[in-house]
Amino acid sequence: MIAEPAQIVRGKSFVVSWSSVGMSVSAPCNMLLQKGTTTPSIIAQGNEGSKTIMTNPAAESGTWKLTLQCTAYTDGRSIEKTESVLVQ
Repeated sequence: MIAEPAQIVRGKSFVVSWSSVGMSVSAPCNMLLQKGTTTPSIIAQGNEGSKTIMTNPAAESGTWKLTLQCTAYTDGRSIEKTESVLVQ
């Protein structure tokens, strides 16, 4: 999982890309986005992919946290990876 660029100005966009191996096909990964202090929301689903996230000039500044939540195929355990983007 990678989010780039790692720092942007409000009104610009960033891209998050991910790929997973050995994850459940019947319960695909969820990509969640938390904008500053807001509640995280699912912005994409799938065991691989990419998404462009556009900010607007009035967007909340601060650290936007991206979390990839997946379920392992073999034992069903939950696996999470995180990245962050600084929005100024």
